[in-house]
Amino acid sequence: DGTTSVIILAGEMLAVAEQFLEDNTHPTVIIAAYRQALEDIIEILKEKSVEVDVNNDAELVKIVNSSIGTKFIGRYENLACRIAIDAVRRVRIMTWEGVVRLISNDTRRSRRFPEELLRIREFWMG
Repeated sequence: DGTTSVIILAGEMLAVAEQFLEDNTHPTVIIAAYRQALEDIIEILKEKSVEVDVNNDAELVKIVNSSIGTKFIGRYENLACRIAIDAVRRVRIMTWEGVVRLISNDTRRSRRFPEELLRIREFWMG
């Protein structure tokens, strides 16, 4: 799930920002630099990414296993991969226009998200 990686990355980002704060760089300048770095990395990821056939279970199991395989689940690794793939297939985002709904196989159980989430999504996704 990347919890350790996120903590290490956040710590490094704070450590880098500390020097700028000590030099009296305004926090909004630091934030703007982080946002630019985010835009840059998104572009790099778009260039490096490859398409995945979401109907190819063998390919999906390999991808999911690259993350799940690092956990201590041993002989249940394949089962955990299949459960994760099945869960993603059952839940999908239908629309971002006005109301976001996560729809499961039972469409009567759609959930409305508050407008704040839409603003956050627009901020990060452009």
